[in-house]
This record gives sequence, C-alpha cells and structure tokens, in this order.
Amino acid sequence: MSCTKWLAGILLSSILASSISVGRVSADEWIEDESQINQQNQQAPQNPVPQNQAPSQFPQPQTLQQSLDEQMPNERERDLERQQRYERQERVEEKPVGNTTDFTRPLEAGVSSFKQIDNDFTNLPLLLQKPVSALPKTGPVTRKTFQNWLAQSHPGLAARISKDQVIEIKGEWDDSAHALSSFGIPFTRIGPKQIRNYDLTKTKVIVLSCPGALLPDESRALANYVKSGGYLITTDWALEILNEMKGFVRIIEPSGFELQEQVVDAVGLSADPLCKNVPSEAFWKIAKESKAVRIVQRNYCTVVARSKMLMNMEIGHIAKYRPPEEADLYQAGILAVLVDYGRGKIFHLVGHYDNDANTAFVNDVPDQAPGISISMRQAMATNFIAEAFEK
Repeated sequence: MSCTKWLAGILLSSILASSISVGRVSADEWIEDESQINQQNQQAPQNPVPQNQAPSQFPQPQTLQQSLDEQMPNERERDLERQQRYERQERVEEKPVGNTTDFTRPLEAGVSSFKQIDNDFTNLPLLLQKPVSALPKTGPVTRKTFQNWLAQSHPGLAARISKDQVIEIKGEWDDSAHALSSFGIPFTRIGPKQIRNYDLTKTKVIVLSCPGALLPDESRALANYVKSGGYLITTDWALEILNEMKGFVRIIEPSGFELQEQVVDAVGLSADPLCKNVPSEAFWKIAKESKAVRIVQRNYCTVVARSKMLMNMEIGHIAKYRPPEEADLYQAGILAVLVDYGRGKIFHLVGHYDNDANTAFVNDVPDQAPGISISMRQAMATNFIAEAFEK
C-alpha cells in the first residue's frame, strides 16, 4: 500500500507540474501575440480617407435642408405654393389669348388638349384699394346703339353671319335672343332637347341661356361640339353643366357663394380680344341668386373681368365661413372667365347676356358702360362671338 501511495503521489505531482508549465507557456504566447499585433499596427502603412470624402461603407452626412426635403415634402410643397401665390398675387393680365392652341397634351373625357395660359396677377391687391365709381342708373338703350357699337368694333360682321352659324339654347331666366336681336346678329333659337340631334356642322357659336337645364346626353353634345372647335357662351346658372357628370372636364365650377341682385363695379383685366372697344372700368348687373365662380384649373382660364365690390364681399364670406387658407384673391370677385377647352372656347358670364331689366323685351340697360352705353358684359360676350368668325 505504501508503494502504491508513493507511485500515485509521483503521478499526481507530474500532472500538476505539466499543467502549470502549459499554463505559463499559453500566457506567454498570448502576451507575445498581443504585442506583435500592437507592433504591426504601429508599423502598418496608413490609408486615411480624405477629409472631404466619407468611406464608401458609410453614407454621406445629410444637410439640414436635405433632411427636411425628405422628411417633410408635403409641408415644403405647401410652403412653396403659398410663397408663389403671394409673390404672384395676380397681375393685370396683358397676355392675349388669341387663337393659338396647344394640341399636344392629352386630357380626360375625350378632350384632346388644353392651351395653358399664364395667370400672374401681382397688382390684384391694389384693385381692392381703388374707390368704386358711382353706380349708373337704369336707362334705355336703342337697337341702333347696339348695332353701331358692333359696326365700329367688327365692321361687316353681322352681314357675314347666317342664321345656322349662331344658335341660342332657350333658357328660363336669361333671354339671350333679345341681346342677339339688339346687335342685329342672325341666329336660330332651339330648345334644350333639340341640341342632342341638332346638326352643328355649320355652327360657330352656341349661347346657352340661364339656367342651362340640360340632361347629360344633351350637355355631352355641347362638350363634343366645343372640344371639336366650337365656341360656347354660358350664362349664370348654366355654369352647372361644366362638370364630369355632364360630359365636360371640370375647369370652373360654382363656388357655393350666391350673389344678390345688384349692379356692381367691373374692371376689365385682360388685353385679349374680348376687351376690344370696352372701357377698362364700367359696371355689371348681377342677376338674382347669381352663382359666384371658382376656378379649378387655373392654367386653362383667363379672368376677363372682376368686381372690387364682389371681391370684398367674397373675402368677407370666406373669412366668416371658411378656413383662412381659402382666402385666395385669385378666386374672388370674378365676373367673366374665358376657358380654353380642346380646340374650342367657353366664355362664362356671372349674370345674363340680355338687357337684364325687370321686364322682358325692354330696352333698359341697368349697367351702361361709359362711352359705349351698352353694358360691359354684353360687349365682351359679343366680342367672343366675333372672335369665332374672325379666327
């Protein structure tokens, strides 16, 4: 037993000595390896990244502006649009519309193209500051006065027009036939239901009298006529047909603000042919419950006339009933707007084309324009008719 214990003790001592030896060698090797690594790091050639260039595995640091561009695109777009609006704030438009049309842009509802028109009214706020002239009294205007104005503005026009080239679609509230007769313009009068099957191949101008109560297939016939090159006058409530439900692409629409029957001031804001032989400042008869206009697509519209009185009324209405961001001067006080629609044009009047006196077929005009006696609205609408024949 003693020999066995002696041998076991020797064996245990050998094992312990071997473990300590191995542990010391391993520790020395670790220390040696670490020093070698440090030495190699000190001797290795450095390849620093240039100061103006970030390593490829890291993205370039973004500027604050770039960060805002990515994080808040909607806010930036709204700010930019608001800034552009205030910078423009509508100047007195001097660019003639003429008859040039861009047919390259495809559109909806079968309309091949629209011409884009620059509207940049920087002087519009000044319009609000101008005093309103004393409003005129209602007075008679003879047929001779209407016809003399037409002869001076468009010599020989009436003699060149045949009855099938100008059509009035009879309305209930506006008697456009009365105005056409006063100017001596030949025309044909039809009912709303007749338009759907009417031969319009020779027709150059259609006057849709208020209220313009057309069924969808009847208004689609008008839409096809205009986009093919026809000229259309819409008066007052007839604005309601210019929407998708009636076959038109929506460019203008009722704003929801109804106007009271009154005579207001009127300022011509365009130098295009619709203002020919028309004073720049005159008056305008608003019919009972006339509908104020809202422009949906500005690039295709020219505001031809505005009213300072209506601008103040509508801005006050917006301030009272709508959020502040809708207080856009561009939409306020519109009396007449020209829409470039496909190959044709639409001219919309707030109010009526006829004399607009209280009794039908009378010659009283409540908003006689200085120097011409007839009203601005009648002169502009008749210039629109003349343009159809002179283009």
